[in-house]
Amino acid sequence: GKIVDQRVCVKWRQPGRWFNGFRIRDGYHSRCVYLKDLVMGEDDGEVLTVLGRGATGEFLRVQVFVVNSP
Repeated sequence: GKIVDQRVCVKWRQPGRWFNGFRIRDGYHSRCVYLKDLVMGEDDGEVLTVLGRGATGEFLRVQVFVVNSP
């Protein structure tokens, strides 16, 4: 198949924060998308935002991996 038909998963971790003296836990997120959806802008933009910012203060860890096709 074509590379644009490949599905990838992106996982990222957002650091917790302090709220009224209490620490809110880190947030763990993941999204699986087709590369063609990212290229064509058919994704909601969240994955591209994470990939664009990378591992910054907002996102502690970003992982990208290929999903095996059936």
